[in-house]
Amino acid sequence: MSDALERQREKRQQKKAVPARDTSLMGQRPIEAEEAPVPSVKALPEKNTELGPRRYIAFSEDIDEEVQKQCGKMGLPVYIEALYELVREAGQLEEAKARADRIKEERKQSAHLQRLRTQLENLGG
Repeated sequence: MSDALERQREKRQQKKAVPARDTSLMGQRPIEAEEAPVPSVKALPEKNTELGPRRYIAFSEDIDEEVQKQCGKMGLPVYIEALYELVREAGQLEEAKARADRIKEERKQSAHLQRLRTQLENLGG
């Protein structure tokens, strides 16, 4: 009976035990955001497309000082945000193209129906 109690006590002690801290990196300075190499985001002038003006974004490997100032020295989050924006815009572009194709097809069918109506009226009248 005492063996079972002893084992339970040991298990509880093991659960309460805190793992040893890794001290191998203690005292070393963490990498600052300014030192970390991150790609920069550069906005190019707007271009007119079929669906209106669109902003193109280019990515460069070196950090542009002006962009760094605008981004508050947070290059990577801005890079991710710009990628997200491009993906979102691409999705909107695909939706707009599909919508334009549907409208074009509906107009084509409507014109065909109108021609059939006029032919029917000419035959009947």
